[in-house]
Amino acid sequence: MSHFCWIVVPLLVSFAQVGSASAGEFAYKRIACAGAALTLVTGISESGIVVGTYIDPTGIGRIRGFLLDASGACLPLDMYGRTVVYDVNNGGQIVGESGQLDRSVPFLYQNGVFFELGSQIAANVPAPYQYCRASAMGINNRGQIVGTVHVVSPDLGETCTNQEGVDFGYIREPDGRTTVITIGPYESHSLEFNGINESGWVVGMSLKSYEASASRQENNSFLRSPSGTYIEVQYPGACETRLLGINPAGEAVGIFFVENEDGCNTPDNIFQGAGFYRAKDGTLSLLRYPGSTWTTAMKINASGWISGSFVDPGSVAMPGFIARKSTLF
Repeated sequence: MSHFCWIVVPLLVSFAQVGSASAGEFAYKRIACAGAALTLVTGISESGIVVGTYIDPTGIGRIRGFLLDASGACLPLDMYGRTVVYDVNNGGQIVGESGQLDRSVPFLYQNGVFFELGSQIAANVPAPYQYCRASAMGINNRGQIVGTVHVVSPDLGETCTNQEGVDFGYIREPDGRTTVITIGPYESHSLEFNGINESGWVVGMSLKSYEASASRQENNSFLRSPSGTYIEVQYPGACETRLLGINPAGEAVGIFFVENEDGCNTPDNIFQGAGFYRAKDGTLSLLRYPGSTWTTAMKINASGWISGSFVDPGSVAMPGFIARKSTLF
């Protein structure tokens, strides 16, 4: 367990120390943890709490969560060593995962205390599956949490240590009641739940098809209604689309990948794509930090602030940003 003293950051604070830029209909403000090769801004609350994840330059590749203080400094959040923060709500509740990748523990952080969520999720995994690990990817202002749980089938000889199994989505209510969702839009038994708004709409991704002979899979994103129906979302020309965040108005953000000769979302073309914004009417807009070759868009709050990261064209660093429609600045 870790304790942490955090400072609420007003959205009207000057970010002059971290720079700003504009591109098309969006304006960007750069945020970077001092000396970090990677700063991923993953959430902004309406009250101005800015959170994310960075690679700590004082530790060898140590991944930490952070809260941004009023001076622009990144105050670390640590649970079990590697700690990844994914979202924050207006009440200051923060969600993420911690620990080694193959044993990651989902957490809720509130009032300076980390709470493990794994046992509640594990208790609701349906037979014949066995819980392995999970992540907490999104939280709304009601306190509902969504994420992904990785499971295996012991009846088929699968184990958690052999990189086997499938992913399901889950929704956790504020009182701890948890529902594990096993069937997605394509009945593929492979789901990611990445964000949820106050109306219960969930954004995520699902495996659409898989070609074993070519070792190629196609993933598409979706909006899931409170009643459980799915709306497919695919960025034009993309081989993979991932919706990562949704706000109360139904605006959503995510990333997409473009296929090249090496395939889709492979180590050789990981930066072949960009972030995008989906309006309430379904219109899609490109999100790309000026001059950058790769931009991620993680979350969007009720005021339209978008959080993410980008490849800095002037260095090897990957800083974070907050962005908003230019007309709203």
